Amino acid sequence: MKKCIDLLLAFFLLIVLSPVFIIISFMIYMKLGSPIIFKQLRPGYKEKPFYLYKFRSMTDLRDENGHLLPDEMRLTPFGQWLRNYSIDELPQLVNVLKGDISIVGPRPLLMEYLPLYNSEQAKRHLVHPGITGWVQVNGRNQLTWEERFKLDVWYVENQSLWLDIKIMFLTLKKVLKKEGIHHEGHATMYDFTGNEQNKEGINKMFKIVDTAEEWNGILADFKHLDVFYCHEYTQLFAKVEQGAAKAAFYENNDTKILYPFILRDISIFGEQQKDIVTPYGYGGPYIEGSNEEIKKFYSEFSKYCKGNDIITETIRLHPLYKNKEYVKEVMDIRYIGKSIAVDLKQPYKDIWMDYSKNNQRNIKKAKESGMSAEIVPKTTENIAKFHHLYESTMNRKNAAEMYFFSEDFFCELLSDDTLYESFLLFVQYQNKVIAGLILLIGKEIAHYQFGGSNYDYLHLKPNNLLFDYMIRFCQEKGAKFLHLGGGHQFKNDGLYRFKSSFSNCPDYSYYLGTKIYNQEIFDQINEMASNHESFNQNFFPPYRSVLSK
Repeated sequence: MKKCIDLLLAFFLLIVLSPVFIIISFMIYMKLGSPIIFKQLRPGYKEKPFYLYKFRSMTDLRDENGHLLPDEMRLTPFGQWLRNYSIDELPQLVNVLKGDISIVGPRPLLMEYLPLYNSEQAKRHLVHPGITGWVQVNGRNQLTWEERFKLDVWYVENQSLWLDIKIMFLTLKKVLKKEGIHHEGHATMYDFTGNEQNKEGINKMFKIVDTAEEWNGILADFKHLDVFYCHEYTQLFAKVEQGAAKAAFYENNDTKILYPFILRDISIFGEQQKDIVTPYGYGGPYIEGSNEEIKKFYSEFSKYCKGNDIITETIRLHPLYKNKEYVKEVMDIRYIGKSIAVDLKQPYKDIWMDYSKNNQRNIKKAKESGMSAEIVPKTTENIAKFHHLYESTMNRKNAAEMYFFSEDFFCELLSDDTLYESFLLFVQYQNKVIAGLILLIGKEIAHYQFGGSNYDYLHLKPNNLLFDYMIRFCQEKGAKFLHLGGGHQFKNDGLYRFKSSFSNCPDYSYYLGTKIYNQEIFDQINEMASNHESFNQNFFPPYRSVLSK
């Protein structure tokens, strides 16, 4: 009975209100531009996702980092007028015809809220969501989340035809009076951040973090996080990727998981979707506690991805953390190559004895020639010298554009961070800087991050001297490992052999984690990108082989 009434009423209203649809669409186009209709993935009956339609009421204004401004700053006076009279909700009559929602029912909220409900609150998905509901006629956005959910569940347990009729008439009255449109201090309603307990009744939390204050507060609860997990580092590379720095945090009893990532738009192909990548270096979900929790974490993270139009996820997995061992349970894993490290827990004299004989000779040769290695101040002048060395090295290697960085980038990277200290190392010869590198030292692991050298002096072996000095310095700073990385594109080339000549432990394996959340859109975007001459089917995601050029 209810479904028949929904269909008949929606069809009737769409016909009667068709002139209103035309006028409002024209006004939106003139005042806000296109698109006219805003669509967003929302959870429906039994949490099944569907696209909810609304008339667009906000601009797409962003800050200097490319992040959307808060709703209050993007909501125009015209958009506020649409919301005051709930005109923006009219396109949901199409959702009713499609069977996504009813005229009356709990309002469909965000996909990212699903893992935050407790067992009682989750009952709101036992019926179809609605355009209006018991909450909307009893306070709407002026209520707290707890009050709203109690009203939703009351409706689920007491629904009837007469109750629906009552709600429809009360809704008309509330709309004309413009009551309960927004919560104090917000354009509509403040975000729901969860309860102390989840659906299973155990202490559990999942949330997406993007502010430095909250991010750094979470870092304090972890004992051994590496340099790639801090907000500042992720934010820096988010600028390079023209994306937004975010982190997924999960806690369940004695297990904590932190996963920094960069959310990127892929609108260059005319799509509104996004994808995810970890910052330059090594990352992926880091677990303190039970590795078995990775499946529960990804159950909730996948809901976030699907609810935010995220098509793919790419993780540069951490070789030393070996998080590939548990991430392989939830996504595809690709072996990329070998990565090299030095175990700094051994005495330096033992580390020296594990150097290759040729390396030992080259270091001695460099010292005898009068070269010296040292830590230098991170001044603008020294950073400019390093940038010149680095850029000339990348040009010499015919490196891809993605490996070139500005002086300003290196200045930001060399600012000490929450999880690491940064250092600039130079080799000088006859009052000239002929080689340099950037070193990041975290709680336990140090990383050789970037390096460059003057080609005219390579025969004097300045890099051998520089790496030996770096190893001794990292030991003095108390690091347990120095991660050197692999060869060019992780191949067993000259760079790999050079780094190997310093290693005193077996190589580590470097893997890429990949996941596709929407195969249909993924295929469509790759089809569009495949017409480009630089398209590489073996790159993941393939369409990024075009964007990275």
